[in-house]
Amino acid sequence: MQHKTQVVQQATVTALLQHVAQLLEQDNPEQALQLLDRAAAGDSYLDNARGVCLMRMGRIKDALFVFRRLAMRGEYAVDLRASPELITNFATALLLDHNLGGCRGLLFELEQERGVRNHPAANRLNACIERYRAKLGFWQRLWFSAREDYVHEVAIDFPPGDLTMPPQSPEPAVVHQQG
Repeated sequence: MQHKTQVVQQATVTALLQHVAQLLEQDNPEQALQLLDRAAAGDSYLDNARGVCLMRMGRIKDALFVFRRLAMRGEYAVDLRASPELITNFATALLLDHNLGGCRGLLFELEQERGVRNHPAANRLNACIERYRAKLGFWQRLWFSAREDYVHEVAIDFPPGDLTMPPQSPEPAVVHQQG
């Protein structure tokens, strides 16, 4: 019975996230957030979507709070169960908050520590950072390399954040009884 309940809940979460994705594609994060706020809290997929909506609304500090709660264990340790999408969403929010060092630290964690290479969102963030760095003069680039904690206003050229969908569980087999 519990498996059946989980499958139903998973289908409901997936349907809700698909609706949220449509609203975000229509550039309507406010309505998407309202829809999510009517759903029960505590689901990591829905909470990730809340963070994405908040980023797209420009509420970066609120998004950081959501992503930090989902992705971190303690003050400095990234939760090993956090998905690559959650980590890149957190990194995006940090970059939008002008925290380049934090953003690059999470990207390093993802690429070097976890071995996740060529993740699309990480590639987009790295490309934005590289374009920013390329526009700097010599002394600014030197400062950039030495002081990541300095406030850097790196522009992103894509809608911030990615939704994640729960994995689809296989449909239970139908057993026909003869008799």
